Amino acid sequence: MMLIKILFISILLSISSLHAMNLEKDKRFGVEINPFYLLILSPGENDETVLSGTFSYFDHKNGAEIAIPLHQMKMGSEKYEQQTIDIHYRKFLNNQVGGFYLSGFARAARLEGKTTYEQEFNYAKQTKIGLGVGLGFRVFSSFGLYWGASLNLGRYLTNDNENFNIDAFTITDDAPYILDIEFFKFGYSF
Repeated sequence: MMLIKILFISILLSISSLHAMNLEKDKRFGVEINPFYLLILSPGENDETVLSGTFSYFDHKNGAEIAIPLHQMKMGSEKYEQQTIDIHYRKFLNNQVGGFYLSGFARAARLEGKTTYEQEFNYAKQTKIGLGVGLGFRVFSSFGLYWGASLNLGRYLTNDNENFNIDAFTITDDAPYILDIEFFKFGYSF
């Protein structure tokens, strides 16, 4: 855990050297994590563990990014667990990799936990597929670090929603709508 905190502080100090430049053309891939979850929320009050990361392919020819975000949340006290995997197509507005972008995405979510329908302890599993749109931006440094922020809105294509009993103040994928706000994602391009 101490290593993660040192890494996070190093990333924050490196932000001072970030500036709105486009990604160098020899860098085609990127990985990013959300260290906020690791440092602040995991494990949280509800025995909550959250992991969030993304693998990206940068398409310099088309000024686009194909990103595959992964998200896992486990709430031990609530007996709830979810995993999501997305595929995002992000088109940068300046036709180069960097700056503002618009995106479209598809999401698959797997949910598992205590149901809301029964008084006794019943366990259910569910898989959902959704679609959405988003907007965001990327800021790259000359040595490969980058920071991204985005707002994504969507809807699941199923009417089978709000099945799980979750008392915690947490946004989950049990709702019919998708809302993702990313502000603390840091990455490295190579």
